[in-house]
Amino acid sequence: MNDVATKDPYDQMAAIEAQMRDLNLDRSHPLFEKFGIQFDNKMLEVTDAKVLKPPQLVYGVVGNTREEITPEIGSGKWDVWGDVRLHFFHPVKIDCWGLLVIGNLIQQYQIDIFSEALCRIGGNRGMSIPREPVQIIHIRLREFDQELNIPQLTENLNYFKDEFNGSKASFVLVVIPKKNSKIYNHVKQASELHVKGVLTQCVAEKNFKPKVDRRTNQEGPNEPVIGNLLLKINSKLGGVNHVIVPPPDDIFKRIDILSYPVLIIGIDVTHPPSLGFDKNKPAPPSFAAVTGSIGRTGMPYMMHVQAQLKAAAGAAEIVHNLQSTTKKMLFMFRNKTKGHQPCKILVFRDGVGDSQFQEVLHIEMRAIRRACTELNVNYTPRITFITVQKRHKTRLFLINKYGVVSSVE
Repeated sequence: MNDVATKDPYDQMAAIEAQMRDLNLDRSHPLFEKFGIQFDNKMLEVTDAKVLKPPQLVYGVVGNTREEITPEIGSGKWDVWGDVRLHFFHPVKIDCWGLLVIGNLIQQYQIDIFSEALCRIGGNRGMSIPREPVQIIHIRLREFDQELNIPQLTENLNYFKDEFNGSKASFVLVVIPKKNSKIYNHVKQASELHVKGVLTQCVAEKNFKPKVDRRTNQEGPNEPVIGNLLLKINSKLGGVNHVIVPPPDDIFKRIDILSYPVLIIGIDVTHPPSLGFDKNKPAPPSFAAVTGSIGRTGMPYMMHVQAQLKAAAGAAEIVHNLQSTTKKMLFMFRNKTKGHQPCKILVFRDGVGDSQFQEVLHIEMRAIRRACTELNVNYTPRITFITVQKRHKTRLFLINKYGVVSSVE
């Protein structure tokens, strides 16, 4: 599968055209002639394609003003942190944080280098972060020993929770032995299922430790990694990293969904692999995730995750208890927007098979509608239900001015 996915675009295009030739669809066939159908072995060439302009992003600037940034056309990349004036759109003020090191002992001077950089770079982006953690704890865990790891992690996270003294603007930075470590899963299970009110942010040991500058032979912090961590920490604690500039007036007049309160809901269900499980044991669950926007920018959002099974064995595509989940999100939206209720609900539903369209629409749409009428029998906002699919068979190839075939970015 990996060989197919990483095949050169030219070779992939040639393979597709070869398969079309093998089908012999270009030859006349009585059935095709009756319907007036003709086939061409060559791919359809699109000559009037339009390059869409990237959306402009808004960041905060020193002095409580705003700055608009335009990502690079084609790549969609942008890096604004070379400009020291720019802040997060809504940076958070962090009261306290803790450090939990799992595995090898990290020396105090290495912790000091990281802590200083976290405070400094966070300050450059408008955040307020204490210079030192309230507590530093070192523990050792076995990579695959989930039964022992989770209780030990729960005990330590509860200790941090007591140290934070009820502060919601706090987090525990967890240094794990390596990227993709099983311990990451254990940390998240302990923090999200066993300890309420403690946010965790993981970082690999290699990225936490200072790196040596080849020019000066001095140790310094890994600033790009710290910058990425701050993006996650700020958004997890309720901040907003950036927002999108509304479209021009001529478009906004036709598509004006952000001119009044709108709740944007995202729904997806992830299923376990069908192979590799003991048939004599209970089937592993599917996981349903539901997110809902807060406010008109659509950037801050609430979320709900749950494990679920079908009535019989196997994966469950329909989201269970969607009515109560939607009702909670409507309550949260109203609280965060000072009493406003959504005039419209926009639902993006991912991961639905062709045979499940009507079932998902019928059950989940009704659940969302019932959640609205539970709040008020006369509350009937407009609902747009959009099913998103990625598993299509369309392949696009770009032929540049030199005749070279490449994939479309």
